[in-house]
Amino acid sequence: MLKRIFQLDKEIESSIFLFGGRQTGKTTILRQQFPNAIFFDLLNTSVKSRLQRRPVVLYETLKDKPAGTLVIIDEIPEIPELLNEVHRLIVERQLIFILCGSSARKLKRKGHKDTLIGYRIPAYTKVMQRRLVQAPCFYYFDIGITNHLLHRKDLMRGTADYGHAFEHLVVQELVAYLHYTHSEERLSYWRTYTGIEVDVIIGDARIAIEIKSAEEIQNKHLKNLKIFSEEHPQSRLIVVSLDVFTRRIGNIECLYVMDFFQKLWSEGF
Repeated sequence: MLKRIFQLDKEIESSIFLFGGRQTGKTTILRQQFPNAIFFDLLNTSVKSRLQRRPVVLYETLKDKPAGTLVIIDEIPEIPELLNEVHRLIVERQLIFILCGSSARKLKRKGHKDTLIGYRIPAYTKVMQRRLVQAPCFYYFDIGITNHLLHRKDLMRGTADYGHAFEHLVVQELVAYLHYTHSEERLSYWRTYTGIEVDVIIGDARIAIEIKSAEEIQNKHLKNLKIFSEEHPQSRLIVVSLDVFTRRIGNIECLYVMDFFQKLWSEGF
């Protein structure tokens, strides 16, 4: 059996959802990494039928377990009504759940939770000098959905559509990185009412990142970061692009996108 690289935190402090396609190894990794957890498999017909008839059986079974007990429910979308009992056990008994499933849409149709199809990135709102836009940006989780909705087919370098798709790719990687390594830090963007924008701000302006699909970074691509640094001189400034020559221009790091990804996950930011 293959050893999974992905590792869940052995000391889970709060309940989580784990979604992914069927036969991708979700159940295997959970059984491997949490062998002592209480496990409910809703693909087991007898277990499913029993809990479907009386969801309260879940509460009755677990109500006397000590606080902090880890419970895994595999394929929770099969019985969305169990979420009421899960919530009661979390609040009243302080149990911890890993809720696993292959389809968030079933839960959405029942009105129980978000589809995880996208996320909002808020505006950076700490005003120093310039008046800032306050509205959030929305990104679909899967850039393929965006391409389909906008009828993007053959993306050509140098076009606006290519630039938007490239930005989406980098933002998606940053969202994943922060989730796994710096969950306490917020990802936002900075835009003034005069149209000056920096694509990504990490934390309290700890890092500012511009994302450019250009194959040759020039001074014009650094303009917005330089303006941002006038108000936030302590920020680390980075441009991520398709320019294969990774280098520093003044106080701005210019990173080829593949170098950026490698550095992000091996060294961190």
